[in-house]
Amino acid sequence: TPEDITVMDPACGSGHILVYAFDLLEKIYLEQGYLANEIPTLILKHNLFGLEIDDRAAQLASFALMMQARKSDPNIFRKGILPNIISIQESAGIKESFLYTRLDKESKRITDDLINAYKDAKNLGSILNPEISNLDVFTQRLAVLKEQDRGLAEHDKDNLLRLQTLIDQTRLLNKKYDVVVTNPPYMGSRNMNASLTEYLRDTYPTSRRDLFAVFMARMHDLTKSYGYHVTVTMQSWMFLSSFEKFRLEILENYSIVGLTHMANMVMGIAFGTSATILRKNVLGIKGTYQYVDLDDLQDNTPIEFPVINKRYSTVAATNFRAIPGSPIAYWASEKFIESYERGFSVEKISDFTGSRHKTANNQKYVRCFWELKADILQNNQWLFYAKGGSYRKYYGNIIDVVDWRPSALGFYKRNKTSNLLDKKYWHQEGITYTDITSRGYSFRYFRGGAFDMSGPTLVKVENQNYILGLLNSVVFQHHADIVNPTFHLQVRDVKAFPVILDKSRLEDVDRLVESNVLISRTDWDSFETSWDFKRHPLLVHKDGGLVEAAFKRWEDFTERQFMQLKANEEELNRIFIEIYGLEDELTPDVAEEDVTIRRAERERDIKSFISYAVGCMFGRYSLDEEGLVYAGGEFEPDRYRSFKAAENGILPILDKEYFEDDIVSRFVDFVRVTFGEEFLEENLEYIADSIGRRKADSAREGIRRYFLRDFYKDHVRIYKKRPIYWLFRSASGVFNALVYLHRYDRDTVGRIRTDYLLELQDRLAAEESGLRRLLGTELARQEETRTRRRLEEIDKQMKELQEYHGEIHSLANERIDLDLDDGVAVNYKKFGKALARL
Repeated sequence: TPEDITVMDPACGSGHILVYAFDLLEKIYLEQGYLANEIPTLILKHNLFGLEIDDRAAQLASFALMMQARKSDPNIFRKGILPNIISIQESAGIKESFLYTRLDKESKRITDDLINAYKDAKNLGSILNPEISNLDVFTQRLAVLKEQDRGLAEHDKDNLLRLQTLIDQTRLLNKKYDVVVTNPPYMGSRNMNASLTEYLRDTYPTSRRDLFAVFMARMHDLTKSYGYHVTVTMQSWMFLSSFEKFRLEILENYSIVGLTHMANMVMGIAFGTSATILRKNVLGIKGTYQYVDLDDLQDNTPIEFPVINKRYSTVAATNFRAIPGSPIAYWASEKFIESYERGFSVEKISDFTGSRHKTANNQKYVRCFWELKADILQNNQWLFYAKGGSYRKYYGNIIDVVDWRPSALGFYKRNKTSNLLDKKYWHQEGITYTDITSRGYSFRYFRGGAFDMSGPTLVKVENQNYILGLLNSVVFQHHADIVNPTFHLQVRDVKAFPVILDKSRLEDVDRLVESNVLISRTDWDSFETSWDFKRHPLLVHKDGGLVEAAFKRWEDFTERQFMQLKANEEELNRIFIEIYGLEDELTPDVAEEDVTIRRAERERDIKSFISYAVGCMFGRYSLDEEGLVYAGGEFEPDRYRSFKAAENGILPILDKEYFEDDIVSRFVDFVRVTFGEEFLEENLEYIADSIGRRKADSAREGIRRYFLRDFYKDHVRIYKKRPIYWLFRSASGVFNALVYLHRYDRDTVGRIRTDYLLELQDRLAAEESGLRRLLGTELARQEETRTRRRLEEIDKQMKELQEYHGEIHSLANERIDLDLDDGVAVNYKKFGKALARL
């Protein structure tokens, strides 16, 4: 009968779920012919139960239920009925009361059990499951005691009431219910206090990672055989490896009757949620699963319900046990699940154990390769270091190097928080990937070195090209979405992928992957932040004397490369979809935003051309040689015949052309040398327009403005806040001088002071003197106004330069040494406010 149905919310809060359950139960009673005004009393007495640790919330829940009952029975308040909702109480102080001494031996034993069970009740709440016998006898004994001693002190009366509350909450905690339903509290193990952590470790070992999962485990004991267990929780229990044992416990004891899986923000919170209906001790039932994304909502409500989309399915939960890790991957087809039986583990075709290097101090032991001298890789003193990086397939993202000198290796071995990569993995080529991404998973060829936890790497891979293509395919992405649809791809997820090796397709796959690696490498090596950068692409694709024509040829080249890579990836997808028999589930199409090489982009590429020109001015690059020419050691001026490097390694950047060797003058010379004199002005116009000059500016003014305002910001960003060109800059930028880290010596700051800063002060002083003489003559009003404004400006500039001179003079006298092995972050700080902020 309806009176037999019991519903418990063990974390009822202010009672929302119980109020909803009241409405549903009322309809059930009415269908069974009960009188409307009798139903509220029956529901409150027999059907609804709640537990809570917050006293105020429990009061609100009781109030909400009573008000709901009053809608159908206006006389409910006169009937002396109270909801079965208890705010769980602690037991402190009961044993010290006089009342305790009045109890018989058995009553004291039960009281002691209650006291021990609930000493930390406000911390543990309804996850407690105390086993205390003879509560009925004890209740009778307390009633007799209350009747016999009507003159009990108020304190003892209060403790008598508290004991009765402990008995009542024990009964609710021990009882089993037809339906247990809640939105449990969420709390990760890192935020738990010591007492809670210890209790969960002993009592809920498989679910202790988060409090919501602990509640799910506790609800097992609260639910009757064949009863229902219903929760709204985070989605993490469905997929994460830390909940694998917990998932198995659920799949062994329940069928999932229904599950509504909601994407990030659907519930107004930044993580996915799961509304799950489990039926206890009934296995093999096909449940109904639906996925709700923001696109499925209108005014925060599903446009249709159930939500029928690609993930809508009816499947038995027993299927999930066939997938490695047993994720609740309800959208996985039987066809794909079969591939886990047909294929073999990645471990069988590679050495992939999850071993990785950990320095415990990346600031000290990891550098961008450009921070160090050019000979960094000699004698294996530093190794290239795979650390993940942005979403990029087939090749790239290798900009880091890790200290591999004996002293560093000794630290990695001795330090407790370090992890020295197993020697068999040193220098091994393989396949690396980024473990955390919001766009999808991308695997790349790695030519060898070391790798850390953010860039796990498969080494000694049989049929390496085949595996690289397969891991970058939609088939692997489909697998990753099944075993772990989060932003973090774990080693175990890659290991779980079933490799099906079709030898008849090896040649086709190898050809396509080789092409993809070459295209991706060409793209990566076209810019300075690649170790193998040789020459700027505008010079590689130059045909005649126009920069615009060179860019157009580069643009055509990148477009062909882009479309070829896209076509290759789609062909690989077709091949692997066919091998896995997933034609009905997956499409080979690759969206343009998922092609991970760069198309030409005028502003970015012209700015990179300017950066290359600065590199040639400093001697880092040379028009006479490919690749990196100078990054430490002995500087050889003879290697720069076509375009000479700055003799003193300093480039002034000022608002006017005060010096013949300032950066704008030298850049104009660079364009003249590389593209010729005939189209010089046209080329400067094109360059200035590309970088966003103001309409009022001439081409040279636009280029100067870029050097003054944006060049260094761009350089710092591109070089990951580890710049190789350093900007000595006064407070508001009246004085700027760029130096090259690798050409710095102890006298560089002194030369900046004497050759440029003092010289600029002298020139401004001379200009000021001339303007003051001019004011002594008869001037038109407008001319006089301009002259006075310029004098005011010079006065401000001179004050700023004098203040900056104090800083520079002090640094020049220090003759600071740099140790390039310390890296940019450490060395940059030595110059304090004299350098522009990173």
